[in-house]
Amino acid sequence: MSTSLTLRLDRGFRALLVAWSSVLGLFVLIFAIAAARHRPLLALVPLVMLGLIAVWGWRWTQEAVIGTDTDLIVRNLLTTRRIPRQSIRDFRLGGSTLEYPGRAIRAVLDDGSTVVLAATGRYSAPSADHEARLAQLQEWRGVVPPARQGSDSAPS
Repeated sequence: MSTSLTLRLDRGFRALLVAWSSVLGLFVLIFAIAAARHRPLLALVPLVMLGLIAVWGWRWTQEAVIGTDTDLIVRNLLTTRRIPRQSIRDFRLGGSTLEYPGRAIRAVLDDGSTVVLAATGRYSAPSADHEARLAQLQEWRGVVPPARQGSDSAPS
C-alpha cells in the first residue's frame, strides 16, 4: 500500500484563478500606466497592488494536501503546516461556516483542534467528491472507511 497522497484544487478551478488574476493584474497595470503619466510617484501604489495580486494568485493555485510516510503537509492560502501523522486523530467534512467558506475537510488533531484542508474545499462540488477525498485521507491515515449502507460494496 502506497502511503503518499496528493490532493489539489481542480485543474479547471486553478485555470480560472490564473485567468481571473491575470485580468485583474492587467487592469491594475493600466491604472499604473495612467497614474505614471500624471504623477510618477503615484504609480507605485498600483504596482505594489500588482505584486500582491501575483503573489496571491500564485499561492492560491498552489494549495495542496500532501501526505508522506510521516507527515501531512497542508498548504493553504496563507500558511503551510507540517502535521505529524501520529498526531492526526481523524478527518471530518465540514465545520462552522463562520470559520471557512464552502465545504472543506478538516484534520482533527489529538488536542481537539482542527486544521482546514483548503485544497479540499469547494463551493459547488457534489457530495461524492467530498466523500471520495475523505476516503483517500482515511486510507492514507491507515483507517479503512466502513462501507456505506445501500452501496454495492456493503456486506449483506
